[in-house]
Amino acid sequence: MLLRLAPFIVLLQFAQSLAKVMIGRGTTVPRARATPERLSVFSDGVFAVLITVLVLELRPPEVPTFTALLLLWPTWLSYAVSYLFIAIVWTNHHHLMRYATEPTPRLMWSNFAHLFSVSLLPLSTAWMAVSELAPQKRMTQLALGTLRPIFDFCQNRRSSFTAV
Repeated sequence: MLLRLAPFIVLLQFAQSLAKVMIGRGTTVPRARATPERLSVFSDGVFAVLITVLVLELRPPEVPTFTALLLLWPTWLSYAVSYLFIAIVWTNHHHLMRYATEPTPRLMWSNFAHLFSVSLLPLSTAWMAVSELAPQKRMTQLALGTLRPIFDFCQNRRSSFTAV
């Protein structure tokens, strides 16, 4: 375990020694104004990972025939619906983040809660595909999907961010 951490320990020691040298010279690091771009870029990365995880669930049929491919329709349908859902959520998120002028703690935590609810999508998609769209599984996905509007409401509140 310690062997795995060795590169990180060396990097940390280098950063500490560099900081001592910079402070010893009387140099100050300018503090940049926090902007919501970092939060937006982080969210974009989470959405990209979610789409990647979704596509990893797709498997080719055992037999290379068109009939065998058609038998996998629940998996392909659940993937398509989930991809469309993520695209809509990302578009809304992108539009909403244009109005943020600074990343307040409330905005960051509501964004994390929003991303958490969206991150449950691959689980519900896989579950729906395996169950071949059974009604109780669809209700579970619907229940998980209702978390997102709650987090959107929290994120849309004016007190969450400073409007332009």
